[in-house]
Amino acid sequence: MASLRSLCVAAAVAAVFVARDSSAFTAGPGRLVMRHHPRAWVTMSSETVSAQPTTPVANAVPPVSVAIQKFNELYSKPIIPMYRALINDLIVTTHLTVVRKDFQYNQFFGLGMQTIYESFFTSYPEPGAAKDIFDAILGSLNLDPAVVAADTKAVLEWADGKTEAAVLASIDAPEGSAIAETMAAVKANEKFIYSRVFAIGVFKVMGKVGLDTISEDDLERWFSAMNITTGLIKSDYDLFNGSIERMRDAEQMFKEIEIREKKKLADRLEKKAKSAAEAAAKKAQGVSEEDDEDAPTEQQSAEI
Repeated sequence: MASLRSLCVAAAVAAVFVARDSSAFTAGPGRLVMRHHPRAWVTMSSETVSAQPTTPVANAVPPVSVAIQKFNELYSKPIIPMYRALINDLIVTTHLTVVRKDFQYNQFFGLGMQTIYESFFTSYPEPGAAKDIFDAILGSLNLDPAVVAADTKAVLEWADGKTEAAVLASIDAPEGSAIAETMAAVKANEKFIYSRVFAIGVFKVMGKVGLDTISEDDLERWFSAMNITTGLIKSDYDLFNGSIERMRDAEQMFKEIEIREKKKLADRLEKKAKSAAEAAAKKAQGVSEEDDEDAPTEQQSAEI
């Protein structure tokens, strides 16, 4: 049952972080392995980044293979097969964001990573392994798990009880709030690097302030308030939200299967118990008949 549940979840979210040429990154026996490929391309934001081997240059950014290797060092246990592609793609696409020259980590990026973990990794069947895997993913990207956790808590506590209007107004008037100042800094940064992980953090806050169903107009209002106008926002939201819905459908299917299996098991046990009771009754009846046959009659007793 645990394997079925994990398979459903992994299948539901595999599209969230997808490499265009997934053959460039393969999973070894329980570990993540990067296989060199003459044309390994990965789609990231509005750019196409080539992973072709190049001549080393001064201050070159570390290749994806370094992040994969670091993950394997931080988490040396075998990865359940159905999760390998998901973890691999998450590391690859996020690595291609964090190594960009103008990338700056902020609390919303941390919240986005934490939201991904809570949405898709908590169903990992091995007890306690999901958190260790997530920490290894963060470590492979040079992100501190403690900082990500603290930033997640800070953003959600800041947003708690606020209205959408109050959050958006705080961008232009932070009034000493570290979270609002981050949003203001994003707005002021002409070279801000948009990423899906950052957007997921914003989606989480939008839900926190009461936007349970987020429309295209809602996305336009929030991201334009931070001076972000990329056309990827809507597609990233649809992809993430669709994956959440597929995961919920998969979980519901699992619950229904589990209920049916439990009912079948109960029926089998009931049938087995009934058969055992009938067999015991027949055996008891047979013993009683034998006792009756062996018992002397009154006439036989008198003659004796």
